[in-house]
Amino acid sequence: MKPQRAERCGPCGSISPSGLCCALSLILFEIGAGCGVPALGGTGFQAGVLPTDEPLVTLSSDTAAWQLSLWTSPFPPRKGAVDVMYHIVDVVGEPADDLVVQVIPWMPAHGHGTSAKAIVMPQGDGLYLVRPVYLYMSGRWELRTEIKGFVDDSAVPILDIP
Repeated sequence: MKPQRAERCGPCGSISPSGLCCALSLILFEIGAGCGVPALGGTGFQAGVLPTDEPLVTLSSDTAAWQLSLWTSPFPPRKGAVDVMYHIVDVVGEPADDLVVQVIPWMPAHGHGTSAKAIVMPQGDGLYLVRPVYLYMSGRWELRTEIKGFVDDSAVPILDIP
């Protein structure tokens, strides 16, 4: 019997003689449980439903084409994996759907981001659920937000993590 050659695979570069590890690690990576990526917890948001409490942050985009309101789950945000709900409206206050939104958590004091990619999931009515937003250190975090639609713009909401 010929020994199988070990190969590096998966998002964490683990070694697998059969490729089974590769498939398993990709599945675990997708759900956020593998290779040191925080697991996705349950969100405190109802899909497609605007939260009724006051937003944590409200700001205009850089060119004032969009207004963004944000909520976090848990609230207030804490160190670890956090879900963020964005509500984006245009200049006349109409919910903005069909946007391409990208969010990159960034810690400006240290000049780094996070190990987990934040996934943006459109919810309808101008709502965009972002998870996991992995804020693994205490301090000030920027949510560097790019918005692409009939007007391309950006915004940088700030979260202070105790």
